[in-house]
Amino acid sequence: MTLANVPPAAQGGYAASTVTLLSPFFRLSPLVQSLVLGVCYMALALFGILLTRETGRIAMIWLPNAVLLGILLQCSPANRLYFYVSAYAGNIAANLLAGDPMHIALGLALMNTAEVAIASRLLLRLRPELDISKPSDALVFVAIAGVVAPAVAAILATVYLHFAVGASIQGVLKIWFCADALGLLVVTPLLISRTDLASKSRDFFAFNDFRFWLLQSANLIVGLAIFIQSDLPLLFLAFPPLMIVSFYAGIRGAAVVVARQQRLKDPAIRVKRSRIQDGVLGLVKVGDALFELLVNVLGSTNESHA
Repeated sequence: MTLANVPPAAQGGYAASTVTLLSPFFRLSPLVQSLVLGVCYMALALFGILLTRETGRIAMIWLPNAVLLGILLQCSPANRLYFYVSAYAGNIAANLLAGDPMHIALGLALMNTAEVAIASRLLLRLRPELDISKPSDALVFVAIAGVVAPAVAAILATVYLHFAVGASIQGVLKIWFCADALGLLVVTPLLISRTDLASKSRDFFAFNDFRFWLLQSANLIVGLAIFIQSDLPLLFLAFPPLMIVSFYAGIRGAAVVVARQQRLKDPAIRVKRSRIQDGVLGLVKVGDALFELLVNVLGSTNESHA
């Protein structure tokens, strides 16, 4: 049986001119797609594990599940099993390279696969033509990918690690859920957002639109909630609101949010530096830089099509 290689635009009934960031991936041959996914999953998993190894075995941010979910939401149904197998193999390889025994490597990879399977199946059933730019679809995506799927996987992983190695139930549950929800909410929307190359319309909120300032106010409230307290690790909450602004208010709105959050963040980090691991601080700064770069690239692309 051969892999089907159906372009995403044809699968979802969207216009042929519609593209996503994963469109070049789907132009590869089916076999190469599986190999690329396996290698990328392994590399991203190792990145997450090793970069935050000092804070514990569970990575503080988990990106490979977000990439796999983005692919599964756009690929042909005939290819999904192959992508699951490729990602599972890549996850096992990363766990073994990180020093896990075989039973832990297999178990953790299974939990990650279950998480993406839950998210993809629910999203494809409830929103078969998911459009992240629609508020109703975005809310469904956040509920499933940001809450339900990572929560179920976190519970399963917590129980497994507790009985396998005596891991702390509270520690694993909190870190797993936050790391996976962060990855799914930040990365997957970038991979599944569609751009119509034939469209010349500019659909961003203007400065004099009350909705522009409503989004800015919401981001300000989130930023204050994150940086004026020191008891809860809420830094991951800064990314989803910024993503929403970039979708609806364009590069100008995103620039305003980034500048304001930078003003809030720097004093807070200086005060809390002694309480936060250097590795996590470095990850936050790298994430900020990468996100600002993506926002600028997407903004430039949209302006060039206007």
